[in-house]
Amino acid sequence: MSNKMEKGFLELCEWLQKRTKLNSPIEHDIDLIKNKIVDSLVFVEFLMVLEQSTGLIIEVDETLHDKVKTLASVKKHF
Repeated sequence: MSNKMEKGFLELCEWLQKRTKLNSPIEHDIDLIKNKIVDSLVFVEFLMVLEQSTGLIIEVDETLHDKVKTLASVKKHF
């Protein structure tokens, strides 16, 4: 992962931490949707922050859920 991508990933993690107001860091292998860290109202904003922080355009398709299910999968795919 390039420094730019790593920085983008850290920005996303920081945003998510602030957005959820959790006291402890979000573990990278926890299911963000199943554990209601990202709900349907936050999902679109999450994708926007992911695009902005990485500079990528996120394709919405049938594989997207698996790609953003955990922070580890986000790091792997983006």
